[in-house]
Amino acid sequence: MAKSFKFDELSANAQECSIRLILETADIRLLLWPDGMIAEVHCSHHIRLEIPEESLNARHVTEIVEPEDRARLAAMVEQAKNGIQAAPAILHHSALIKSGTRARYSAHLAGDDKNIILLGRAQSLELNAAARIAIEHMGYERPE
Repeated sequence: MAKSFKFDELSANAQECSIRLILETADIRLLLWPDGMIAEVHCSHHIRLEIPEESLNARHVTEIVEPEDRARLAAMVEQAKNGIQAAPAILHHSALIKSGTRARYSAHLAGDDKNIILLGRAQSLELNAAARIAIEHMGYERPE
């Protein structure tokens, strides 16, 4: 006889699987204290930081991006802290990671409802350019 699940159990299991998948596909994961200071940093094997990972600990998270993106990153973190899921944003890294490189970041409230998890996925300029060329070659309009 098949085991029946309560919706809450199924929903919790689906949420846990989704979270695990999101965490595994992130190129950079930062755990932030409630004040925005970096508690932990984890990078995938193909991300090269300009400083050792542990050197980012105890820095404010806005230091990882260029000055023009700092307010946007701070707002994402603040929204996550207040339980609001902001839309992911493409931000430019500062020299701490690799100056000018881009990543798509999203901020999430951690399971303790206090700390923030910031997830970044690297954006490849070469892949984006190749995709635009392929789209144009197929006769579609260039995406804005």
